[in-house]
Amino acid sequence: MAMGVNVEHVSPTELFEVLNAASSQDPSQLKASHERLKQMLDMFGTYDALHDIAGQRTVPLAIRQQAIIQFKNAALAHWKSRKLLNDEHRARIRNRSLTFLDEEDETITQCNEIIVAKIARQDFPSNWGNLVNDLLGIIEVQLQKRYVSMNQDSRGILTLRRSVKLLNGIIKEFASIKMLNGVKTMANLVNSLYPILYRYYSQLAPTISTSTVTPQTIQSPQISDDILLSHLVYKCLIKSTVWLWNRIDKVSKEEQEINKARIQEIFQNSAVQVKGLIALRTDVVMGLIQANSNTNPQVQRFIDIFTRHIRVFGKFFRRLQQLSPTRFIVLPTCSDLILYYWSQVVRATTEAPNLVSGKPADVPQNQGQTERYLVDSNQALFPVRHLVQAMVLFKESLAQWTPNRRDGTPNENALSEQFVRNAVELLVTRFMPLNPTDLEVWVADPEEWVNIEDKENDLWEYEIRVGLLPEAGSISSKLENLCSALQ
Repeated sequence: MAMGVNVEHVSPTELFEVLNAASSQDPSQLKASHERLKQMLDMFGTYDALHDIAGQRTVPLAIRQQAIIQFKNAALAHWKSRKLLNDEHRARIRNRSLTFLDEEDETITQCNEIIVAKIARQDFPSNWGNLVNDLLGIIEVQLQKRYVSMNQDSRGILTLRRSVKLLNGIIKEFASIKMLNGVKTMANLVNSLYPILYRYYSQLAPTISTSTVTPQTIQSPQISDDILLSHLVYKCLIKSTVWLWNRIDKVSKEEQEINKARIQEIFQNSAVQVKGLIALRTDVVMGLIQANSNTNPQVQRFIDIFTRHIRVFGKFFRRLQQLSPTRFIVLPTCSDLILYYWSQVVRATTEAPNLVSGKPADVPQNQGQTERYLVDSNQALFPVRHLVQAMVLFKESLAQWTPNRRDGTPNENALSEQFVRNAVELLVTRFMPLNPTDLEVWVADPEEWVNIEDKENDLWEYEIRVGLLPEAGSISSKLENLCSALQ
């Protein structure tokens, strides 16, 4: 505690009673307890006591939630305060944070993920040097139990999932740092984590294949857990890769060569894998639709996780493209990848020829075939978000496929005139015409018809066509320019 400052010490017993009252449904208790809690947040030891209460599994859940929410909202801004915490408090909180890895409550877990990432930003590696190694140790043990000893313990899979998510949050936090010391820490993290994460993903990726994903297996939680783990590890891996990609010209030539090799490795493997995953998902969903058997909650969970996993591949490719379109398009097999994504747009318009509106929701069984094929739902055969990803990737690559480069030399990657004409025809005839319903919506609220491509939060609230139409129009315009250049 700071010398010469007289600060009242918290009473853990009173703090518990105040939290209990703050969690009640009695309005008279709520007001008084919140006022007292606000006062207690300025007492020495309150933050350690709040964190301790949140970690006690025998305490009522509402009190634990209240405790960790209060800690998250108040303690992080005062983490270095000697008036409110001492080094012993901070050490206990850091150690206690890893005891939440088998926590079943999502609210407590999400708060803990934020808390650990924010504290790590300030304390790692100087005051919390064992954090990442401890996490990796837990992950290694649980992976060994699940995939070598074949132990399907539910507590183990929960711990494994929480641990990888926590690691992802730490990587995300350090990737956002711009100050030199933080950048150095992130560089060391990526250098040490990349081979480990790549090994993890290489171990997990084969669990999603035509031999493991069958009408029978998708009805059990095991395959859903496998794909979710793959998804979480892949997110850690691509966050590290994107960070390397964005700093490729800010490191030494030796580091550049190492980082380029890593980027190409994960990109090429991702490009191959995503094609297989999309094909597998399409076959599975088509079979479920034809058999009217996609009402099973466990099957729906599997399709939801599978769809989100495929979408994160598209986000990875799109982020690389955003950061450097010219470097992106010359990555090995990149042009083939973009044209594959475009082929999915073509296939969607062939198998669902009449575009219809759809809200973000599960696809009801009583909908018609087109609605269940093409809708903004993770359960659809052709999820709209995947199609918009494909359109954006395709649109932003068109400038790299012109007949001639800027220096006037022929471009061997140029698109053929026939390909361009077919693409324009598809866009004009399938995506751009407004049906009577569209016209009514447009007349009533033309402002709704905006391009939402740049939204980062992935919250889609409009009709299908609001997401697709702007991309279709933009692509069509660029294709027509290409077509003119080819003549």
